[in-house]
Parts: sequence; C-alpha cells; structure tokens
Amino acid sequence: MKLRFVAIIISALFLGACVSKKKYKQMSELAQSKSSEKDALEEVLNRLAVENDSLNKWLVELDSLYRTEKARNEALANAGKREGRGYVGKLKPKLISAKEEYEKKALFVYSFIQYIVWPVTNSESFNIGIVGDSPIKNSLSNYVAEKRAGKLPIKVETYQPDKVYHILFFSEGGLSSFNKVKNKVITMPVLLITENALLEKIGSHVSLYVDGAKVKFSANKNALNKSKLKVSNSFYSLAD
Repeated sequence: MKLRFVAIIISALFLGACVSKKKYKQMSELAQSKSSEKDALEEVLNRLAVENDSLNKWLVELDSLYRTEKARNEALANAGKREGRGYVGKLKPKLISAKEEYEKKALFVYSFIQYIVWPVTNSESFNIGIVGDSPIKNSLSNYVAEKRAGKLPIKVETYQPDKVYHILFFSEGGLSSFNKVKNKVITMPVLLITENALLEKIGSHVSLYVDGAKVKFSANKNALNKSKLKVSNSFYSLAD
C-alpha cells in the first residue's frame, strides 16, 4: 500500500515537473515575442521622432521665411516701391477665376519647355509631376495633349517618388513636401516650379503667381545656375 502511495506521489511530481517545463517554455517564448515587439516598436518610435524633428525644423524655417518676407513686403508697400525680382511688393487683388488661373499657369509651364534644355536621357516621355492636389493637373493635361517636348510625348501625372521627372509642379497643397522632394531630386535635372516665391529662398527655380488679371512668374537664377538645366537668357527677360 505504501509503495503504491509513493508511486502515485512520484508520478504526480513528475507530471507536475513536465507541466512546469511546458509552462516555462510557453512563458519564455511569450517573453521573447514581447521583447521583439518592444524592440520593433522602439525602432518605429525612434524613426518617427527623427522625422518629427525634421518636420519641425522645416516648419520653423518656413515660418521664419514667411515672417521675413511679410515684413519686407510691408516695408516696400509703405515706401511705395516694388522690386524687380519676384513678387515682393503689394499684388493687385485676384481678378480671374480659378479655371482661368490654372489654364494660364498651364500655358506658362508648357512655355518654359521652349526656353530650357534638359540632358538627353533614356526616358520614353517628358514627365511632369504634380505634387499635391491641384486643378493644374487637368488644365495642363488638356493643354499638352498630343504636344511634344522635342521628340518626346508629354505626360502629366500626380507625383510618384519612384518616377523620374523633368518638371515638378508644387501646388499650394504640396508645399509642405517641397524640402523632402527637393532633396530627393537635387542631383537630377528637374525644373522645380511652385506657387509661392518664399520657396525660392530654399531652392525652387520658378514661382507662378496671380497679380490682378494676370499670371506672372519669377525666376531664381542662382538656383537655376546650380542645376543641370541649360536656361536661355530670354527666359529671364520674361520673368517679372
């Protein structure tokens, strides 16, 4: 009887040990999984922190540029003066509809092709990317239909990071992406066009704007000289 009781006790202890080992293994695997998830989460958080810092610096820089330009504009307006480069003086109120505005801007973008030479590439089309939503995409698509840049058909599309472009147009909605996109294409022969002259201070090539019933443009000659584009002198004479 005693031997049987002892055998039962030993069996129970053995079974308990097996269960404990199995439970320990499960707990160990769970801990390892949680640790991996924690490491992955920390990596994501660190990357987001870096991107957030970069974005904050960009916003601070843009805000500084805005304040500087605003103060400069007010000083010029009070003095009754207007500089020749860029639209730094007081502009006339807009007197054209959005449709007219973007039809005229589309005409300008196409006209720029006539004054600029891009290096020869293996591209099968002349690509224009639109950064941010903008009515100019439809206006420009309609305007350049069946037209060519040299021997290449012209293609207008929403900007895609993995594509190669000849022109990038930054709409008002796409201005926050300017610095990031510019840094990505800075070594490429790409004409950067914006709707805000402030961005000329950090590398945009051309700015389009409305002055009364007219659409005008300013050219950043310093930035264009540093690009891989060959720009006709006539181009600068057309800039306001």
